[in-house]
This record gives sequence, structure tokens and C-alpha cells, in this order.
Amino acid sequence: MPFFLKILIPNYRIKIILIQSGMKIKLQILTLIYALIYVFFIGRSILTSGFSFNPEAVGMYILFVLFLIAFFLSWTAELIAGIILLIWNAGIWAMELFFVEHEQFFLIMSGLPIILLGTFFVLKGIEKSKGRILSVYEKWKTILSTITITFTILYSLVIIEDVSNNLQFSYSKAPGIFLILLAAVYLVGFIFSWKHELYAGIAFILWYIGVFILFKSDMVISNYGPWNFAGFVVFLNGYFFIRYGYQKIKRIKNR
Repeated sequence: MPFFLKILIPNYRIKIILIQSGMKIKLQILTLIYALIYVFFIGRSILTSGFSFNPEAVGMYILFVLFLIAFFLSWTAELIAGIILLIWNAGIWAMELFFVEHEQFFLIMSGLPIILLGTFFVLKGIEKSKGRILSVYEKWKTILSTITITFTILYSLVIIEDVSNNLQFSYSKAPGIFLILLAAVYLVGFIFSWKHELYAGIAFILWYIGVFILFKSDMVISNYGPWNFAGFVVFLNGYFFIRYGYQKIKRIKNR
């Protein structure tokens, strides 16, 4: 092997390690901050109310342990840690939707940052398994796909909760029929997200616009939950899908 390659290759590998380590440390610092806040609220709850063994409390204890497992794994197994954090977030949504007696949606809103943390841990884990830094397009595709799959699961939980509970409206007339149409638009975006990113982004943004208008115009829906805020994740995802899809089309045309 030529002498200059012997110098460049180790330097390149060192650069990759430094970049990956820097990003990993930032993610772990953010996860640590969230963990400390989490411990504070769990500790305060135990001190004020004591240990409880009702389904809601047991579920919260299990999720807390699951979060701690993800936190410790994040130092050595980023991919597994990221997946566990995303599962934890789905668990938080399930707790709020199915077990909390008086829904305040605090759990759902406080768990939204974990979607991003979990996604970036998944990204770093994939890069670690491949032994290289992913290209810009590979990173975008991984991030957008992970967030889309995650939110689709969360959205499915909301739909299941809607169907299983006796709501104050019927799905055969407004506003229920509009919720069905919104679910159909989201499904179109999800299907397009695998091959036609530009169309997926348009569908996701149209979905959020529909959600925003519906929640602002209907008093029954507006009291139902913070979905116009939680759904903003889909709006951002749609924007980046459009951006990624447009760049992908330009890249193909320039070949």
C-alpha cells in the first residue's frame, strides 16, 4: 500500500470516530437531562402519594425502568437504546390513552422529545453497525423513515382509542367523517413515504392543515386532545420529506 494511503486511511477513521463520539456525547447529555427531570417527577410522585399498585402506577414504574435500561444501553448499544426509547414513547401514549382516568395529555406532550432522541440514537447505531458515516441522503432517509414509522404507530393508538371509546360524535357525519378522511390522507402519505418522498411530504402537510383547521373550528374536537400540537411533528416531517424528495429528483436528473 502506498505511504500516503497508510496516512490518510487512519486519519479518516480517526475523523469518523471523533465525529461519531461528539454526536453521541451530545445525545447522551440530552438524555441525561431528560432522565434527571424524569427521576424528579417520579420521586416527587412517590414522596407525595407513596407507592401504588393500580394499573396506571404499575405501568408508570415499568416505563421508568424501561427508560433507565435505554439510558444505560445508550453508552454501548445505540441502536437498541434508540428502539427502546421509541417503544417507551409508544408506552407513554398507551398509558395516557388507555389507563389514565382523567386525560391531561401531559405524558404525551412531555414524551415528544424522546421521538427525536430515539431517532438519532437509531441513526448513530446504524452508522456504528455499518462502520461508516452515512451520506446526507442516507441520514435524511433514515431519520424520516424512523419518525414516520414511530408516529404511524402512535396515530394507530389514537385511532384504536377513538374506536374503543364512546365519543361525543358519530363517524357517519361531521366531524367524525373528517377524521376518517384525515386518516386516509395520512395513510396515503405513509405509503408514498417509501418510494415517493415528495408526494408523501405533500400528503403529510395536507393532513396537518386538515387537523389544525378541524381542531380550531370544532369545539367538541378541540376539547378532545392536543393533537394539533402533537401532530406538528408530522408537519415538520412532511416539510423535510418535500425537501428530501425535491433534492432526490434533482440528483437523478443531474446524472
